[in-house]
Amino acid sequence: MKNATLCFLINESEKKVLLGLKKRGFGAGK
Repeated sequence: MKNATLCFLINESEKKVLLGLKKRGFGAGK
């Protein structure tokens, strides 16, 4: 269960980072 929780938290954090990078990329593109 601990491993599953860690994986979930890591995946969620990665999603937030990817979304942040995408927003930055789009902002710089425009």
